[in-house]
Amino acid sequence: MLHRLSTPTHLGVRFLLRRNLASVSGGIGGSKLGGPTQIFDRQAKRLQKDRAAADPVASREVDYLRDETARQLVDRLLDIKRRFPTIVELGANSGYLRRYLSRELTDKVIQCDMSEAMLRRDEGLEVKTSSVSSSSTISTEGSANTPPRESGAEEEEALLTNLDGDEVAGQSTTSANAHLPPVDVEYRVMDEEHNTFAENSLDAVVSNLSLHWVNDLPGALIQIQRSLRPDGMFLGAMLGGDTLFELRTSLQLADLERRNGIAPRISPMVDPRDMTDLLARAGFALTTVDVDEVVIDYPSPIHLMQDLQAMGESNAVLLRNPGISRDTLLAASSVYQALHGNEDGTIPATFQVVFMIGWKPDPSQPKPKKRGSATVSLKDALK
Repeated sequence: MLHRLSTPTHLGVRFLLRRNLASVSGGIGGSKLGGPTQIFDRQAKRLQKDRAAADPVASREVDYLRDETARQLVDRLLDIKRRFPTIVELGANSGYLRRYLSRELTDKVIQCDMSEAMLRRDEGLEVKTSSVSSSSTISTEGSANTPPRESGAEEEEALLTNLDGDEVAGQSTTSANAHLPPVDVEYRVMDEEHNTFAENSLDAVVSNLSLHWVNDLPGALIQIQRSLRPDGMFLGAMLGGDTLFELRTSLQLADLERRNGIAPRISPMVDPRDMTDLLARAGFALTTVDVDEVVIDYPSPIHLMQDLQAMGESNAVLLRNPGISRDTLLAASSVYQALHGNEDGTIPATFQVVFMIGWKPDPSQPKPKKRGSATVSLKDALK
């Protein structure tokens, strides 16, 4: 049973002490965002996406996270109250924006992804958004949560026997169900690190949970900015540094106990506090950055990892170990339950989502007044 809590403010104190245990993946130092340091194996990431797309049924069942962020991105597009003739979805995976877009907002979506198999996973199908299934409940803050189903020892043991390298195989715990909006769709195989669009050619670029795998994030943002027309918009959502902190700390402590060292099993991610500066360095104007959290309850850490695999979100750090032993995985599961587990036996997984928006500079955009040009004193206004 899954529970999604949108911006769970009532859990803030609960999370406060736990997050200080780890903020970056073991084996990786601080932030590497200052230059094109190679942290991620892009070829391995493409293969992970290809493998996930090879089982489209299981892959569609774990669309719930990207589907939710796509909905929030389209909500932000609606707030802008402006129509974009063509929208590029960068790092589209199987395409999530089109599930919510209509011709009120755009005529065409160009879906771009490095994995052609994932990009065309739903080509020709009536795409459906995630919904509540018989084995999962998605709820927002303030709503009543149905108690999750218990995961028996037999089920977890069966999942453990399906280990393959650093991934856990199995069936997912959610389902997809949605309608495909009537907008034109074009497919383009393209790596987010190598933007092939011409300069000043795009109305809008939207990225949904893909930029956290880019090695050179500043460079990718610069390429996006260059491809936009003047007053063009970039809207993005990417995973931030607190994502999966529960799993990260559990694996680190298990590695210390079993191997006397720490392996980089969870990738380093951006600090949300850096994003405003990164957007400004890339040349964007009128930037806005905000952070949301999605907390999902899983029956066990094994279920969490199997869903990450089906999403194509397995570890792709260059320095990663080729696999994880059964003993280490069992130890990590025990640590996870002890440190972070819920009273009902489930475990929470936090996904920190960093939303950002930036505009390519244009003379028509509003600009701040020159210093000293005010004609009314603030002191007088407050009287």
